[in-house]
Amino acid sequence: MSGTVNSDPYAALKAVNTSTSTGARYGLYGKSYASSGAGVYGESVSSTGSSYGVWGKSASTEGRGVARLTNGEARIALDETFGWVTNPDIGLTAHLTPRGEWAELFVKSLTTEELVVAGREGTGDAMFDYMVYGLRIGFEEVSIVHEKQEESYIPSMHDHRNLYAKRPDLRKYNSLERFKNMHVAVGETAPLDMSASQMLRDRIEEYDPAVHGSVESDSIHEMRLRMDEERRLMEREQLQLEQEPTHEEIQQTRNAESQDLQ
Repeated sequence: MSGTVNSDPYAALKAVNTSTSTGARYGLYGKSYASSGAGVYGESVSSTGSSYGVWGKSASTEGRGVARLTNGEARIALDETFGWVTNPDIGLTAHLTPRGEWAELFVKSLTTEELVVAGREGTGDAMFDYMVYGLRIGFEEVSIVHEKQEESYIPSMHDHRNLYAKRPDLRKYNSLERFKNMHVAVGETAPLDMSASQMLRDRIEEYDPAVHGSVESDSIHEMRLRMDEERRLMEREQLQLEQEPTHEEIQQTRNAESQDLQ
């Protein structure tokens, strides 16, 4: 996975378990950091929109760029930092996409330091995009599946539905509508079959505070309590400072006492 959520590099989907009611409960491990039920996907909200993180079964590293064959080959030095954090022995993969025209390309060799790409004889000086993925060193044996610790529902879609009710023109920008349009654009006439995704959604459940209550984890609850205690301590210290006489007030008192003695 290429990103983190609240410094947790494995905040991945922790789905509702699929075992029997009497069996052990397992799911993909993740954490919920919001009382609103976030945890199935991560959301970063800015003044212009929202962006979402990509979940995966491994902590991944990546590099990408554009290169060109010279005499049928390209030797691409990968960014130095890629090698700092990437396992050199397992998990390295590369993806190539010719740019501008069709070309037969293949990965000749790949390390954490260099990607070597070659083309079929006659390919010439083809330009191409490349992406290299690796495994983050030290995270290869991190347990991905844990015993279930807490619920992590699909975040409530209430606000999104309200937005579409007010601004139906914005619906076309969401993922479902974009894939529907792609479906039509390639000549598919049958409606999309969403039954499997609906079954999965029903198993995980969309968060509803009226039904599910707060899903704040114990660790986050304890953190909030500590923060509240620290805030109260700072307020008490500030009040004490305000009640203590200033240097000027102390000097005035001393001057007054000196005049009384005279």
